[in-house]
Amino acid sequence: MYPDGFVRESLFRSSGDLLAPAERPATFLARLWLILRHWRMKRAGRMALHELTDDQLRDIGVTRVQAEQEVQKSRLLML
Repeated sequence: MYPDGFVRESLFRSSGDLLAPAERPATFLARLWLILRHWRMKRAGRMALHELTDDQLRDIGVTRVQAEQEVQKSRLLML
C-alpha cells in the first residue's frame, strides 16, 4: 500500500514536529505567564488523575499509590 517509508511517515507525522522551538519571551511578565500556564496545565492533569477510578488507573498502568503521589505535588493549592 505504501511503496516508500517517507509517504507513510509523512501521513503520521504532525507538521509541528518539523518546526523550530519557540523563542523565549523577552519580558518578565510574558515568561511568568508561560510558567503559570504550564503549571495550571500540569495541575489540571493531576486533578483529572485524582478523579479516576481504580479500574481506569489500572487501564493506564498506574496504581492508586502512584496516582496519589503525583497528586500530592499539587496538594498545597488544592484547597
